[in-house]
Amino acid sequence: MKYLLINTFYNFESTGKLMHNFRKYLLEQGHEVKMLYGHGRKQSDPNLVRLSDDLEGKVHNLLGRISGMNGCFSALATNRAVSEITSFAPDVVVLGNLHGHYINLYDLYDHLRKMKLPVIQIMWDEYSFTGACAFTYDCEKYKDVCFACPHQKDYPISWFFDTSRTLQKKKAEAYRDQNLCFVGVPYTAGKARQSSLLRGFDVFALDEAVDQKTIFYPRKADQLRQELGIREDQKVILNVCPYPSIRKGGKYYIELAEKCLDHNDVVFVHVGFSADPLGVPSNFYPLRYEYDQNRLAMFYSMADLFVCTSLAETEPNTCIEALSCGTRIAGFDISGVPSCAPAPFGTYVKPFDTDALKEIVLHTPKKDEDSVQKTRAYARSRFDADEYNRKMMELAGKRAAGKAAQ
Repeated sequence: MKYLLINTFYNFESTGKLMHNFRKYLLEQGHEVKMLYGHGRKQSDPNLVRLSDDLEGKVHNLLGRISGMNGCFSALATNRAVSEITSFAPDVVVLGNLHGHYINLYDLYDHLRKMKLPVIQIMWDEYSFTGACAFTYDCEKYKDVCFACPHQKDYPISWFFDTSRTLQKKKAEAYRDQNLCFVGVPYTAGKARQSSLLRGFDVFALDEAVDQKTIFYPRKADQLRQELGIREDQKVILNVCPYPSIRKGGKYYIELAEKCLDHNDVVFVHVGFSADPLGVPSNFYPLRYEYDQNRLAMFYSMADLFVCTSLAETEPNTCIEALSCGTRIAGFDISGVPSCAPAPFGTYVKPFDTDALKEIVLHTPKKDEDSVQKTRAYARSRFDADEYNRKMMELAGKRAAGKAAQ
């Protein structure tokens, strides 16, 4: 069978890694796969096609911010995508994130309708069922009509205009008469089924997954600990997120570290820190984004506790990666964060309550082998990449067979 995959990234960021794993699995199963992606490094493989160049992406981003019509530009990249789809003639199309300033998603959907292709839209955030935003937080307007968007200045950003109602109508038109279904983690799927945009469409719930065989598994991290100058008797707390992203809540992680300064047996490591480190507390290790996934797995393995301070998530990939490496998680009881793991593998507190997080940090013991193996076993039972990819492939096969039967 021929699969056409589209996403903002390929083998980069959480969604890019998920698409990479899915593509790899499909190839191993003997399928033909073409991957179109918006941004990132160009690949030598002709079946890995980057759609947007840096200039077009920047222009799309700027025009989207000025007009509020995000996802309506990138004519060159969109034409390139249409040409690739037409020439490849796939049996099924799997869409990841279409936001990211690299494609006109409405023109893309129009072309898919004309070709009468089965389409699976993966919901790695909430963008598919909202007017303009990627995360609804506590807003419930998506259930009926989007207007007066409270997240206009959140990603995707609109500087001047509230276009939520306009874009909601455009999405409704884009989805019309499509052979289309939606897939998301249980938290997202539950919300999607309540949305006005997706009424009448099939919505499937499926946990996300990571590569637990070759990358995210428990490792010995003594060398990394020595490299960072962390004593063997010190407890390591970890966060992996872009800072200073507001949604990822990194400022609360710094606040947590500040509240633990009197405890010299605890250190806080932050991977993904891209701001000026001047002024961070002395027990805080601000480190840049880690591109090497094997080294990132070392950070997860070194940690005694992973703390997620995100304010809006579906099923945080970083939490899944930490659990897969045998590290338990803690975070705010908000959006999809607590769906990652029940006690004892996950512990959650009221949003913004860093005092409560501090108590969890101080009462969390250093990991032992028993804790690592039990946490790892839980992650294997829920977030196995082969199982995720098998279910996605099975769903795609059914959608393609349904088209063939028509």
